[in-house]
Amino acid sequence: RPVIVVVDDHSSDETATLAASVGGVVVMAAPNMPEGWTGKSWACWNGVAAAQRHLGMVPGQGGDLLLVFIDADVRLRPWALDAVASAQHVHGGLMSVQPRHLPIRPYEQLSALFNVIAVMGVGAGHSRLPSGAFGPVLATTLDHYQRVGEHRSVRGEVAEDLALARRYRMAGLPVTIRLGEDLIGFRMYPKGLRSLLEGWTKNFCTGAMSARVSTLAATALWVAALGSAALGLVDAVAGTTPVLNLGIYLAFVGQLAVMLRRVGRFGWWTPLLYPVGLATFFGVFARSTWRTLGRRSATWSGRTIDLTRSPAPVDAE
Repeated sequence: RPVIVVVDDHSSDETATLAASVGGVVVMAAPNMPEGWTGKSWACWNGVAAAQRHLGMVPGQGGDLLLVFIDADVRLRPWALDAVASAQHVHGGLMSVQPRHLPIRPYEQLSALFNVIAVMGVGAGHSRLPSGAFGPVLATTLDHYQRVGEHRSVRGEVAEDLALARRYRMAGLPVTIRLGEDLIGFRMYPKGLRSLLEGWTKNFCTGAMSARVSTLAATALWVAALGSAALGLVDAVAGTTPVLNLGIYLAFVGQLAVMLRRVGRFGWWTPLLYPVGLATFFGVFARSTWRTLGRRSATWSGRTIDLTRSPAPVDAE
């Protein structure tokens, strides 16, 4: 039977109370976070330690133990974990799943283009190793997890999922990415527009710098083409080659509609109004670039993360 460990990372909601009400769930409060760590890496690392204690494991035991790291807002179908475990067993290394986005409020539709670009940026679905991973669902064996240095090796990283995937590749271990489809979903940034902007700002510039040059160039060209088609729509309204410009615009709308069905449950009007999302993307990317390269800090969940600090040695406790 699997051991379910819920790490309460000093949450202000009812996470711990709800988890404790479910039989068989181990609930632990994350210890105070030491200098040099980010919150998620600290929570994940402590969760693994708690699972080992619960199972009575000693160092050197349980190398084939499957670890599945799941964000608290992820929704799983009853057979989803079986599918993740089976895929990890087949491919080995690190298995990453990008959940299907389930927006509810209108502003959440602004994440549509970010989702598509994120999937394109890591090279999901390519036969060769992807350039990153998605943090909401990660699966690996304890042996491979320890071989790459656990979350301690990426404890100071803002985008710990990308950094962890890099550690696996450096160790010669495979990284596999799958989309959640109808098995795994989540609602991103439900606390309002500000949380959406903060979340994508935190992730996007770091993600761009982690992408392969060829993938980054292809994605940039595609985004530029989206922008060109949107400007062409303005020309069409003004009467300049309206049939051609409108046709190009609708072609991109159709392409986006197909893509968005793979990554989320977005409204029919979202691809039609994609210039709004594109303008948001450009604004967030500029803000993310300034935060990452200029101010060297990021804000998330009420915490300011200093990007200039140097983490302690990997073997430090």
